[in-house]
Amino acid sequence: MKKQKLLLPILTIFLLLLSACAEELPDVSSNTATEESTLDIANDDDALIIGVSNNIDSFNPFYKNGLVSTYAQRFFYETLLNMEGPTEFEPRLGEFTTDDNQTFLLTLVEEATWSDGEPITTKDVAFTINTIADPDTLTSLAMNVAMIEGTDDSGKRVEDQEELTGLTILDDFTMEIETKEPVDLNYLSEFLGFSVLIAPEHVFGEFEPAEMHTAEPAMHPTVTGGPYQFVENKEDNYLHLTANENYYRGAPHIQDIYLRVLDGVSIVTELQAGNIDMTAGAGIGVVPDEDIPLIQEVEHLTVESSIGNGIQYMTINHDRERFADPQVRRALAYAIDQELAFENLLHGNGEITETIYTSMNPYKNEAIEGIPYDPEEAKRLLEAADFDFNEPVQMVVPTGNVAREQMADLTQQWLQDIGVTVEQERYDFTTWLNTVREGNFDIGFVGLSHTYEPDVHNQFGTGGASNYGSISDPVLEQYLEEGNKGISFEERKPVYDEMQEYFAETLPAIPLYTEAEYIIKDQQLVGGAKPFFQATTNDVHEWYFEE
Repeated sequence: MKKQKLLLPILTIFLLLLSACAEELPDVSSNTATEESTLDIANDDDALIIGVSNNIDSFNPFYKNGLVSTYAQRFFYETLLNMEGPTEFEPRLGEFTTDDNQTFLLTLVEEATWSDGEPITTKDVAFTINTIADPDTLTSLAMNVAMIEGTDDSGKRVEDQEELTGLTILDDFTMEIETKEPVDLNYLSEFLGFSVLIAPEHVFGEFEPAEMHTAEPAMHPTVTGGPYQFVENKEDNYLHLTANENYYRGAPHIQDIYLRVLDGVSIVTELQAGNIDMTAGAGIGVVPDEDIPLIQEVEHLTVESSIGNGIQYMTINHDRERFADPQVRRALAYAIDQELAFENLLHGNGEITETIYTSMNPYKNEAIEGIPYDPEEAKRLLEAADFDFNEPVQMVVPTGNVAREQMADLTQQWLQDIGVTVEQERYDFTTWLNTVREGNFDIGFVGLSHTYEPDVHNQFGTGGASNYGSISDPVLEQYLEEGNKGISFEERKPVYDEMQEYFAETLPAIPLYTEAEYIIKDQQLVGGAKPFFQATTNDVHEWYFEE
């Protein structure tokens, strides 16, 4: 049995203090916030409590709305494949085979059922893919199915068709998926097999595609195929899940799981007190780097670190004419002292990212060098581009990640040091997302969780679901198109090397850094987050607490 928890109301003071001396870093110590966290989770000794950094506000399997909500959905819904490494996939609901890299046979396991007892079949898979591709569906996954015959370049179904022509159901447990051109099996496996959650046709099929995002099952899931079921979501506090006893891979050992919403400082406090059992890192449950030594001293906790594929960016609004010139965007990069920020905010943990892939990704172009800190060059480039220094720059920052908030403060100061007036606004992630999508910003900060598959159309391609800067660059589009034509690493790597060189020259967005991802968990927990993919729920049904 797990140790007794002390689930009491607490008051936390969240101080944005920087560890470097005043001579090295701009003074941003006046930026403070106070937040009260009210904890009313039932005192259940056998529950698993996971700390997360942002509110859970979406259970819509057709729409990924931030890392935490996506993480939560993986407890409810199944994927076709598990991902165990950058190019390592294992069957989950099914597996793919192919002879020509264009026609793929999907074979489902026959024992999988929904929580109401209905079997999970190829009808559910076809329904999920067709719903994502429907022009009326609000979805962030269209590019994940854009390789399938019958979709247009944006992943939506072509006109005058009711269903995708590339999907052929053979029987309840086998179907063929035909792509428009031959594709790398790893591309299909990560984008479709691992990233798309399969939804129950007999539940969501009652709703029109345009209503899917507001449908009751998307708000309060009742029928799920994963290891856990929805109980309650208390906004800005916790999500309560309970075990699906009929889960086809075996009933979970842990009956109840809570995802608790806390800022980074509160996560540290609650870990020390034994009130949460695990964080998943990867932008899901963020612990400030400066607090890791404190955590390492706690006897009942273990700490493991790794580098993932998530990158923190300064995103730039390309709909604002003043940022259309690449030299203006390069000027912004010259104004940022990334080395100083990395050493003082992240304490050297993680890595500075010169391009759009981290060192964990085999497609990273190691020859690319980052832009050095040079405020004089930054000012010169802005003046040469006739940049209006008198017009304030609107900076928007999502809360929940201490290092990112501090980075925004520093960037504001550095830009003001070269004569740019910056007006900063901070929002919870949902509000930040709405603000950015409405185009009400100039520059913003955001963490993007990239796939190991190198196609970054979702983040930087025209119409991409996570293209927060409204980037539309024909040259970049051409690289993305060429990169997907190859069916092997050897064919695709040179294309993506050139694409990264172009990206580094034009800077549609400015890569900043990759944080070290920490897996922190109670020693009694067997299982939990893993170094490769910390947000894994692949084997959550097997997790348990040691006596």
